Amino acid sequence: MTSFPDNSHLKPNKHSIIVVDDDPDLIDLFKEILEKNGYKVCGFTHPLIALEFIQKNHKNCNLVISDYIMPQLNGYELGKKIREIDSNIKVILISAYDDRHENNLEFKFIQKPITINNLIETVEESLPTIKNQ
Repeated sequence: MTSFPDNSHLKPNKHSIIVVDDDPDLIDLFKEILEKNGYKVCGFTHPLIALEFIQKNHKNCNLVISDYIMPQLNGYELGKKIREIDSNIKVILISAYDDRHENNLEFKFIQKPITINNLIETVEESLPTIKNQ
Protein backbone atom coordinates (compact mmCIF):
# COMPACT_ATOMS: atom_id res chain seq x y z
CA MET A 1 0.00 0.00 0.00
CA THR A 2 1.34 3.39 -0.94
CA SER A 3 1.53 5.97 1.84
CA PHE A 4 3.16 9.29 2.54
CA PRO A 5 6.76 9.03 3.76
CA ASP A 6 7.80 10.16 7.23
CA ASN A 7 9.70 13.37 6.60
CA SER A 8 9.68 14.59 10.19
CA HIS A 9 13.43 15.23 9.96
CA LEU A 10 12.84 17.88 7.28
CA LYS A 11 11.51 21.43 7.48
CA PRO A 12 8.30 21.24 9.51
CA ASN A 13 5.55 22.34 7.16
CA LYS A 14 3.72 18.98 7.12
CA HIS A 15 1.73 19.50 3.92
CA SER A 16 1.15 16.38 1.83
CA ILE A 17 1.44 16.54 -1.94
CA ILE A 18 0.50 14.00 -4.62
CA VAL A 19 2.46 14.19 -7.89
CA VAL A 20 0.82 12.55 -10.92
CA ASP A 21 2.76 12.27 -14.18
CA ASP A 22 3.28 9.47 -16.68
CA ASP A 23 7.02 10.25 -16.57
CA PRO A 24 8.51 8.50 -13.50
CA ASP A 25 11.72 10.54 -13.79
CA LEU A 26 9.76 13.77 -13.42
CA ILE A 27 7.94 12.35 -10.40
CA ASP A 28 11.28 11.45 -8.81
CA LEU A 29 12.65 14.93 -9.50
CA PHE A 30 9.58 16.73 -8.10
CA LYS A 31 9.56 14.39 -5.12
CA GLU A 32 13.21 15.14 -4.34
CA ILE A 33 12.72 18.92 -4.66
CA LEU A 34 9.51 19.02 -2.63
CA GLU A 35 10.76 16.71 0.11
CA LYS A 36 13.88 18.88 0.51
CA ASN A 37 11.47 21.75 1.10
CA GLY A 38 9.66 19.87 3.88
CA TYR A 39 6.68 18.42 2.06
CA LYS A 40 5.46 14.84 2.30
CA VAL A 41 5.21 13.59 -1.28
CA CYS A 42 3.65 10.55 -2.91
CA GLY A 43 3.95 9.99 -6.66
CA PHE A 44 1.85 8.11 -9.20
CA THR A 45 2.36 7.38 -12.89
CA HIS A 46 -1.30 6.38 -13.42
CA PRO A 47 -4.03 8.97 -12.78
CA LEU A 48 -6.70 6.39 -11.94
CA ILE A 49 -4.50 4.79 -9.27
CA ALA A 50 -3.75 8.28 -7.90
CA LEU A 51 -7.48 9.01 -7.81
CA GLU A 52 -8.15 5.79 -5.90
CA PHE A 53 -5.41 6.72 -3.39
CA ILE A 54 -6.89 10.20 -2.97
CA GLN A 55 -10.38 8.78 -2.40
CA LYS A 56 -9.03 6.67 0.45
CA ASN A 57 -6.68 9.32 1.87
CA HIS A 58 -8.25 12.68 0.98
CA LYS A 59 -8.08 13.96 4.56
CA ASN A 60 -4.29 13.65 4.37
CA CYS A 61 -3.93 15.29 0.94
CA ASN A 62 -3.36 19.02 0.64
CA LEU A 63 -2.25 19.44 -2.97
CA VAL A 64 -2.11 17.50 -6.22
CA ILE A 65 0.38 18.41 -8.94
CA SER A 66 -0.65 16.71 -12.16
CA ASP A 67 0.57 16.61 -15.71
CA TYR A 68 -2.14 17.80 -18.06
CA ILE A 69 -1.70 15.21 -20.81
CA MET A 70 -1.79 11.62 -19.57
CA PRO A 71 -3.34 8.35 -20.73
CA GLN A 72 -6.72 7.31 -19.31
CA LEU A 73 -7.55 10.64 -17.65
CA ASN A 74 -6.12 14.08 -18.37
CA GLY A 75 -5.04 16.39 -15.57
CA TYR A 76 -8.04 18.69 -15.90
CA GLU A 77 -10.50 15.79 -15.56
CA LEU A 78 -8.46 14.41 -12.66
CA GLY A 79 -8.63 17.82 -10.96
CA LYS A 80 -12.41 17.95 -11.37
CA LYS A 81 -12.78 14.47 -9.85
CA ILE A 82 -10.51 15.44 -6.96
CA ARG A 83 -12.66 18.51 -6.28
CA GLU A 84 -15.73 16.22 -6.13
CA ILE A 85 -13.98 14.10 -3.49
CA ASP A 86 -12.68 17.03 -1.43
CA SER A 87 -12.92 20.65 -2.50
CA ASN A 88 -10.17 21.62 -0.02
CA ILE A 89 -7.49 19.80 -2.03
CA LYS A 90 -5.63 22.29 -4.23
CA VAL A 91 -4.66 21.31 -7.78
CA ILE A 92 -1.76 22.51 -9.95
CA LEU A 93 -1.66 21.41 -13.59
CA ILE A 94 1.59 21.24 -15.56
CA SER A 95 2.07 20.91 -19.29
CA ALA A 96 4.54 21.49 -22.08
CA TYR A 97 1.60 22.92 -24.02
CA ASP A 98 -0.46 25.98 -23.23
CA ASP A 99 -3.64 24.17 -22.19
CA ARG A 100 -5.10 26.96 -20.10
CA HIS A 101 -8.02 27.45 -22.50
CA GLU A 102 -9.80 24.31 -21.23
CA ASN A 103 -8.72 24.90 -17.64
CA ASN A 104 -10.22 28.43 -17.61
CA LEU A 105 -7.91 29.14 -14.67
CA GLU A 106 -9.98 26.83 -12.44
CA PHE A 107 -6.67 25.33 -11.32
CA LYS A 108 -3.21 26.85 -11.10
CA PHE A 109 -1.18 26.14 -14.22
CA ILE A 110 2.60 25.88 -14.77
CA GLN A 111 4.00 25.54 -18.26
CA LYS A 112 7.02 23.28 -18.81
CA PRO A 113 9.93 23.65 -18.62
CA ILE A 114 9.55 24.34 -14.91
CA THR A 115 12.22 25.92 -12.75
CA ILE A 116 12.69 24.82 -9.16
CA ASN A 117 11.82 28.33 -7.97
CA ASN A 118 8.64 28.39 -10.06
CA LEU A 119 7.57 25.01 -8.68
CA ILE A 120 8.20 25.97 -5.04
CA GLU A 121 6.60 29.42 -5.42
CA THR A 122 3.45 27.95 -7.01
CA VAL A 123 3.20 25.28 -4.31
CA GLU A 124 3.64 27.87 -1.55
CA GLU A 125 1.00 30.14 -3.14
CA SER A 126 -1.41 27.19 -3.27
CA LEU A 127 -1.06 26.09 0.34
CA PRO A 128 -1.77 27.97 3.55
CA THR A 129 1.17 28.46 5.88
CA ILE A 130 1.40 25.98 8.70
CA LYS A 131 3.04 27.49 11.76
CA ASN A 132 5.49 25.43 13.76
CA GLN A 133 3.58 23.50 16.39
